Amino acid sequence: GEKLGHLPGGVDEKIEPFKKEAQATRVAGPPVHYTLPADFYRLGSVTFQPLQPNGVLPTSNFQLSTEIQRVDRGELYHLLSSNLTKPTTVNPIYIYENNQLTVFPTEITSDLSVSYIRKPAKPIWGYVVVNDKPLWNSSTSTHFELHASEESELVYRILAYVGIAIEKPGLVQSAVGLEGAKQQQEKIKRRSKFACNT
Repeated sequence: GEKLGHLPGGVDEKIEPFKKEAQATRVAGPPVHYTLPADFYRLGSVTFQPLQPNGVLPTSNFQLSTEIQRVDRGELYHLLSSNLTKPTTVNPIYIYENNQLTVFPTEITSDLSVSYIRKPAKPIWGYVVVNDKPLWNSSTSTHFELHASEESELVYRILAYVGIAIEKPGLVQSAVGLEGAKQQQEKIKRRSKFACNT
């Protein structure tokens, strides 16, 4: 599987709140496969708990956890066709297609643990109508899930969109000007950081 950490340019810090680990749900086949959580966006690693020799699961969730290697369908056929490369419970593999995982060898029937990046919650502007006007209602609203560094850009873009929607060119120009000023400040910060590092 892919590793979810250590992404370049501060991206890792921005997506950290969206990283999750959960169980994939086993679905009887044919073929037996596993479905991913409803909030799934991008797959990281896939692991399972092999049974101990006495046939029971380990007592610790971390103990004896085995990572399953991701392969594509073309690799799968080659791996399954040779006794030397066939997957085993020590070296298992999976294919990921149509938001489902199919694991080999098929003797693996335990739950799978998946690390993944979840989708952000859909922002909702909840409101009630008071005197024929919408009034924001915090109890039925869902805020944008953003890193703090992304908030001002979102505000500028919303202002520009609202300015266009209500035909206020001054509002659009203000939003574009604020966004441009922010970008200029970021360029200056990057240059000064670069100058300090050299």
